[in-house]
This record gives sequence, C-alpha cells and structure tokens, in this order.
Amino acid sequence: MIVDTVKLGGLTVAATSLIGYPLALVYLGAGPRWQRVILFVVILPLLTSVVVRTFAWIVILGREGVINQAVLWLGLAPAPLRLLQTEHGLVIALTQIEMPIMLLPLLSVMSRLDPNLRDASAGLGASKWRTLVRVTLPLSLPGLVAGCMLVFASATTAFISQFVIGGNRLVYLPLIIWQQSLVVYKLAAGLGGRPYPARLRRPRRRGHRRRRPARARLRAVRDIGVGRVIHEFERRLCRRCLFLGEISEGAVEASSDD
Repeated sequence: MIVDTVKLGGLTVAATSLIGYPLALVYLGAGPRWQRVILFVVILPLLTSVVVRTFAWIVILGREGVINQAVLWLGLAPAPLRLLQTEHGLVIALTQIEMPIMLLPLLSVMSRLDPNLRDASAGLGASKWRTLVRVTLPLSLPGLVAGCMLVFASATTAFISQFVIGGNRLVYLPLIIWQQSLVVYKLAAGLGGRPYPARLRRPRRRGHRRRRPARARLRAVRDIGVGRVIHEFERRLCRRCLFLGEISEGAVEASSDD
C-alpha cells in the first residue's frame, strides 16, 4: 500500500519532469510576448476544479475517448485499450492535473537566468546540448527540485483522482487513512457520546432575555454530542464518495459493454 503510493508519486514526478522541462526550455527560448502566452496556458488549468478535470479524464480515458480513438486510427492496437481503473491511466490523468505545479516553480527560476551565460558558452565553442547540460540544467535545478517535491506531495495525496479514476481496484494510502479515520471517529463517538437531551436550556420567563454565558453554550454544544456531528459528516462524505465511485464503475462497465 505505501509502496504503491510512493510508486504512483514517483511515476507522476517522472512523467511531469520529462514533459515539463522541454516546455520550460520552449518558454526560455521564446520572446516576451510568447512567454506571456505560455504562462497563461500553464495557469489556465488551475482555474478549473480538480474534480471537474478528473471527471473529464473519465471521458478521455474511456473506450470511446480521444486516446483510444487515436490508438485505433493509428493502428497501434486491434481493440480499445483499458485505461480506466488502471495505474497507467491514473498516471496519465495525474500528469496533466499536476503539470502546472511542476511548471510554475520551474518557469520562475528559468525566467531569472542570465541569457549572457548561454551566449558565453556558445562563444567558447560549446554545443547547444553541452550548454544545456553544463549551464542551463544546473542553474534551473532548484526550480526542478521544488516542482518535483510539490508534484510528489500532491500526487500521493490526490484522494479524488485516485478514487474516481483508480476505482476500488487501486487502493492507496489516502483511501486507507480515510477509512481508518471513520472507524476511529465512530469509536470516539461511541465512547464519549451522550444521549441527546430533550431540552438544552431552561424555560425563560416572559420578557426575560438573559443570554447564557459562554461556558453554558459550550456545555450545550457538548451535550448535543460530537458523535452526532461526526455521524452526519460521515454520512454525507460516504454518500458523495460512493456516488463518484459508481460513476467511474458505470463508465468502465459501459465501455466494456460496447
């Protein structure tokens, strides 16, 4: 479980690094106008909720999605690939979802690089590849490391993406923590809960509007029971997560029936 979660984070970091660093090099070599356009395109996915992007990937990764249609059109496979509820499908989705987190610190560091250093390296006879390895890469390494750390932390804790795209077949650490927290909260509510009182305050006299002190209000909230609040939160969260899981499984069943 922990190994699978770390593996998922490592694969996502590797994919975002391999795609993000060439994009950062394109940003570095572009003019000021195109740099603003690239930066806007990088920030644009962050304006959409992660939940919406995750559900969009259910459609893209389906049997009738864009990826399978492209694979069939190119003749790379005789039948549509199964991408939903698989680890490589989840890595593909997380790569797009976490790409802005990788690019933003990388572009921030690369935008401060002195272009005279690359010109000096070319003037001393170094090729573009040698300039990239000996000059650009070491100077941009802090941004790359920061992006990798952010992507790893975000990918390993992406509960919604892991549950919706991975389904019940892929079990990672966030799902286990969520399940165990519900068990602990149930135990705490059962041990420390009190029966709900019929009345939480004494009847007031007519015309008397005395406000209860803060300690009495806190006692009333405690008498209502933390267990009741936790039970309501647990019920709503379970209903929502089951709804997301049913949508993902329904998409897989519909694609398999086709």
